Amino acid sequence: MPCSQSDLAAALVVERSALGRNLRPLEREGLIAIVAGEADGRKRFVALTAAGLEKHAVAEVQWREAQGNFLAVIGQEEGSSIRDRMLAIAENPLLSVNVRSATVSPR
Repeated sequence: MPCSQSDLAAALVVERSALGRNLRPLEREGLIAIVAGEADGRKRFVALTAAGLEKHAVAEVQWREAQGNFLAVIGQEEGSSIRDRMLAIAENPLLSVNVRSATVSPR
């Protein structure tokens, strides 16, 4: 499912221009496609390609394994505490971003 560049930038808590620079290598590698919106050709949407979906599936398995290893070392309670603290920092009103409400999906 395509996601607008603006929504993706907000979800990643980065400026849209920085996101554009960071997306170029992914597009060059054929992992994403950036397409113009149907209703408004000025709006750009990012979508994973078939190769991007394959890479995402592999990365997701590796991410889950890394998270399991992390929690095995520090424990579930401390892991939850760290996650809560990180969300509190990311949701600081001075940043004007609410990461909990971000709705970016890789599919």
